Amino acid sequence: MRASIVFSSRLDPATVSDSTCELWTDAGSSVPSIVALTSEDRVVTITPLATLSPLTYYRILVRGGSSGLRETSGNWLPDNLSARFRVGSTSDVTAPVVTATVNGIDSSRRFGLVLPTHGFSFDIDAQDGLQVPDLGSVRIDLTGPGTAPDPAAFYQNATIGYRSFRAIVPSTLALTPGTWTATVRVADLAGNVGVSPAFTFAVAEPSGALVPFERTQVVWTRTDLDRDGNGRADFDDDMLRLGLATTGDPASTNVHVRNVARDAILARANDLFGRGARGEPLDQDSVAIRFTPFEPIALAHLQIAVGGLDPQGNRNRSYGDPTTGVLGRAYYDYRNGNTNDRNIGTSPGLGVFPAEMFLYQADLHTQLYPAFQTMFAQRFLPLCPNMGGTPAGSHPLDATVLRASFNPNTATGQEYARWLVVMRAIDDWALVIGTVLAHEVGHAVGLVAPGNAPRGLFGDSSLHNTNASAAEVMAPAVGYEAMVSLDYHFRDTNMAYLRHRILLR
Repeated sequence: MRASIVFSSRLDPATVSDSTCELWTDAGSSVPSIVALTSEDRVVTITPLATLSPLTYYRILVRGGSSGLRETSGNWLPDNLSARFRVGSTSDVTAPVVTATVNGIDSSRRFGLVLPTHGFSFDIDAQDGLQVPDLGSVRIDLTGPGTAPDPAAFYQNATIGYRSFRAIVPSTLALTPGTWTATVRVADLAGNVGVSPAFTFAVAEPSGALVPFERTQVVWTRTDLDRDGNGRADFDDDMLRLGLATTGDPASTNVHVRNVARDAILARANDLFGRGARGEPLDQDSVAIRFTPFEPIALAHLQIAVGGLDPQGNRNRSYGDPTTGVLGRAYYDYRNGNTNDRNIGTSPGLGVFPAEMFLYQADLHTQLYPAFQTMFAQRFLPLCPNMGGTPAGSHPLDATVLRASFNPNTATGQEYARWLVVMRAIDDWALVIGTVLAHEVGHAVGLVAPGNAPRGLFGDSSLHNTNASAAEVMAPAVGYEAMVSLDYHFRDTNMAYLRHRILLR
């Protein structure tokens, strides 16, 4: 057996030795061992020179500080690391069960994939019953038309967990275009080696015609449009319907609450594309899409309307009237061929229609209340005027709690309670409308190309995911309760396409 210690970055080989990485008995006696640094200098192995005693406790010590391990960047391990383990009484003869794929794509959707020469990920899972497999032993073996990278080279930027390994293939390990086969091996600490089923994929050069973004796609989210012609922005009509604003703005709070709600919706949409609340990229998994409430100047951009009723329905509908059942529409743009799409028109009606969700939820409420409160009613009964609530800006405390300068940490109990009512309603509404916004923008950048890979993304003729789960952004239908309670996400193939990790031919 041996011990395997995986580090988050490369180590300076000069600092790795049997004096910095030690094996001890529980009583404090040193156990002679061979210490080695492997896998792109990210894994330390400690192999005892003699067989360890069954049912006996041992300890591992990795020294930190100036006399311990150091990264190649020069940073010392700040503190000592230690671990205590007990040797079993029987031999481990069971190998780990290893599954592997690319871009996190389920094996049922992996057939026919075309990958770029680099930038895609290998995703590996290893299960070894109650044992922890040796993630320092992962080896990705590739066979194909060119020279395969050294299996250990994938440790350069890998993200490693207790039973998982994910490596994004860098440009320095780019594969030759053609057909490749991958097999992954993972050992346990007893030396048993598990091997994944082999899988095959194609590799092609990622030309501009095969990827959706040549640069970051800016999305101007239009909350300023008055498409029903009533003299007020459609988004502001929604705020009044919901009780997130008060007619006449008696407490001068409407603008602040509007901005909080708008920004929360955009933060949700940005999050679904792997970006920060303001649209900033977070890491290499961030999609090249950025939502903004401001008009981009002299910059190609996509526009989408957010607010109001479906323009293809009766514009005079209000609380108690039926919904068209459509939460949004956008032009489908295969591979994002036009970066200047305008999803703001009324014929056909384009954009995101929050008022249709409001009408649907209002109808449910009138049918079920008071015997049952929907999740919508739980948030908006205290606010929506048609439901008997006191809208934001009408409560005596609102002039205090609905200011940008309000600090909930120093508030009275009553102030905090009122602030929480408004903010929780905004949070839930933002989850719902932000998810619908991400769905419609998904259509505008090429989701979901119908058919199977390599021409499609496993979408159907409606341009939605086939056999979608309840929490997929590009499902053909969504529900309020699901969007505020489930972890919504893009399907694996959709996200791989958005990240330029698979190509459509």
